[in-house]
Amino acid sequence: MMDFQPHEPCPCGSGDLHNDCHGPILSAPPHKQLQVAQARYASGWNQNAERYKAQGLYHQLALNLVSVGNIKKFLI
Repeated sequence: MMDFQPHEPCPCGSGDLHNDCHGPILSAPPHKQLQVAQARYASGWNQNAERYKAQGLYHQLALNLVSVGNIKKFLI
């Protein structure tokens, strides 16, 4: 494994610092890495979802999907 400094850009290309991106995943014990990665992904998705909702982007997405037609409800 390559050694990255916490305050260097993450090599994944996200633009985030390594410490704020993949650093916590890679520094977790091997048996915990998947759990840490899933928690970070869920947190990031939730933050983005809140921003999209505040900007009204979900409403526009729904209108675009309905305009295509034959959309079935798949979430209960």
